[in-house]
Amino acid sequence: MMKYLELLDNGHWTPIELNNVSLSLKTKNILIANSSLSHILKMYCNVFSVQLLNLPESNIFGIEKESMLKRSVVLKGDGVDWVVAQSFFRKDVKDLQYLQLTKSKEPIGFNIFKSQKTKRQDLRIYSFKYQEQHLLARKSTIIFHENPIYLQEIFLKECPIYNLS
Repeated sequence: MMKYLELLDNGHWTPIELNNVSLSLKTKNILIANSSLSHILKMYCNVFSVQLLNLPESNIFGIEKESMLKRSVVLKGDGVDWVVAQSFFRKDVKDLQYLQLTKSKEPIGFNIFKSQKTKRQDLRIYSFKYQEQHLLARKSTIIFHENPIYLQEIFLKECPIYNLS
């Protein structure tokens, strides 16, 4: 997992335009969904789980690491690693529900997208080349309780989005 986390932190994020790549419509819709990725992926397996990774804080999105809390996870379907994701939360926010998300053992999407006020903004799709594989990735900002959550995700080759027609 560390290799993918290294990609998230220091990899070359190559922006892609979805209209210019040959992906299925289902795959494109998952990539641009304004809803919980976890809820979507849960439909493609019998057992959906999240593995929390404890890692040091980072400087991301141009914000100093001292002002952020980082949550790194692996989303899994039937025990197979599908997505490596990192969420960054502002430390200066006093909203308890917002801060509790950093320690939740559930995918944050299960909780935050229950609110009608939750919005995904600034969604960008990327490609990474890693060991001769092209992996899809995305970055976005989610507004929850009027506070930002900065999110970055890499879709691993075993993720079902690569096999949808």
